[in-house]
Amino acid sequence: MRYAWLVTSNKTYLPSLRAMLNALEYYGYDSSLDVHVIHDTDITEWLEKIREDFSFRIVAVPLAPLCQEGHSLPHNLIYAKYRHAWNIAGRYDAVMHID
Repeated sequence: MRYAWLVTSNKTYLPSLRAMLNALEYYGYDSSLDVHVIHDTDITEWLEKIREDFSFRIVAVPLAPLCQEGHSLPHNLIYAKYRHAWNIAGRYDAVMHID
């Protein structure tokens, strides 16, 4: 079975993202889980550095292509999870997103 966990983040939410990823590792999530981090450009380099550090796969997803034009960053951080979940739903047995 394949599972996707979606979360949006930027530099402001980086401490929470780190805590979540470390908790998933601590509780033994494995390669059946893909963590899709929908992100703003300010954490792109950090995601590249940590993508091999966990027992599950980190999928870096740029925020910009998922945004609604003319909306604020907070709105797009919420909206993007739903749009991305719709885009990937057929590849997973379950998709969950974090707010």
